[in-house]
Amino acid sequence: MSKITKTLVRKRLLFVLLIGLVLTVILIARLGYVQFGLGGWLTGAAEDSWSRDLPFEAERGRF
Repeated sequence: MSKITKTLVRKRLLFVLLIGLVLTVILIARLGYVQFGLGGWLTGAAEDSWSRDLPFEAERGRF
């Protein structure tokens, strides 16, 4: 069984911290791109979807 030293634990913690930091930066960059880069297009698509007029006729029953 190998001995786990403080140095090894610190290296592992630093590695995990750096991976988490990189993933966080990637996520923030993606969110910024969607918000600022695609924001206008997404707003237009949403407004088009909300304001669509679909004609329909009510079905009448027999009484």
